[in-house]
Amino acid sequence: MPPDRSTRASSATQDRPLSTSCTACRNRKVRCDTAKPACDGCVKLGTPQECVYLPRQKPGLKTGFNTGLLERVGALEQDLAFVKAELAELRSQSSQHATLSPASGSIPRPPTFDYRPPAATGTQPLPNGVPPSSATIQSMTPQSVAHESDLPPPELLNMLYDLYFQHVSPFAPMF
Repeated sequence: MPPDRSTRASSATQDRPLSTSCTACRNRKVRCDTAKPACDGCVKLGTPQECVYLPRQKPGLKTGFNTGLLERVGALEQDLAFVKAELAELRSQSSQHATLSPASGSIPRPPTFDYRPPAATGTQPLPNGVPPSSATIQSMTPQSVAHESDLPPPELLNMLYDLYFQHVSPFAPMF
């Protein structure tokens, strides 16, 4: 009759050979000569205790690691399903409330710029007929400006600025 698993498991831990380096040398990642009571590395370091040689650990993941991962994946999938449901609900609410017609004039338009030629202050146009750049910049004024209600809240803007400078600007600096 074969022995049961509990006796096999306990005998397996006893049958494992001892490690080839003491715990101090293993932590320092140096070669150990496995001398007893203390190896040369520990003697040179001046550690007063004798070296400890633990049994080799079984390679691979520890028992139960996979179940922990599966539980985490399940929790993340539940969170994702909840977020998807909330997003679908918000989209349906926004589609019900956001039926805008172009005739109502509620669609914001981009600002337009009006160019006025410079006053007769002695500025001459360039040979190709384009006025000097300082006059061009001064004479261009926006006719309509976006309303403050078109912008997101200031807290969101600050958060977006911070995210831009943390993630985008280091790789593609523009400012």
